[in-house]
Amino acid sequence: MIEENNLEKLSPKLELIVQAVSKGLDLKETLIALGYSAKQKSIESQMTRLNKNPTFVREMQKQQENIIENKLIAKQLDKDKILSEYYQLYQELRADNDASNAIKCLTQISQIIGINAENKKEIKHEHKISFENILNDMRKGIENKPMISIN
Repeated sequence: MIEENNLEKLSPKLELIVQAVSKGLDLKETLIALGYSAKQKSIESQMTRLNKNPTFVREMQKQQENIIENKLIAKQLDKDKILSEYYQLYQELRADNDASNAIKCLTQISQIIGINAENKKEIKHEHKISFENILNDMRKGIENKPMISIN
């Protein structure tokens, strides 16, 4: 495996290519814009040469990772902002005693943070003792116990 310390730095031209491609431009169009021959074979051989350059590939991967990381951070910031606004709205609705809309607001919050409010758990409560069994047990208890009388 090649260590980063052993890799040379990119030339200014290669840095321009990395920056242009990381901004979404096509590699082929970027090469042509920088003065490389527009002939198909020439462009393909130049692209192959660049993809074999470990420094270029490393920088391209770094740029792609930065783009992905920035998108994730932006998405999280948007999510946090939305959650904050929903929570503020929820507090206002509670203060106004608007329970119906406050519950709707909580439902939206739970969907954003990934709690499925629709996934309701049903609890089945079953009585093992019937009313008839209770009466029978009471009669048996009364029949088996002596009566206490108080004068």
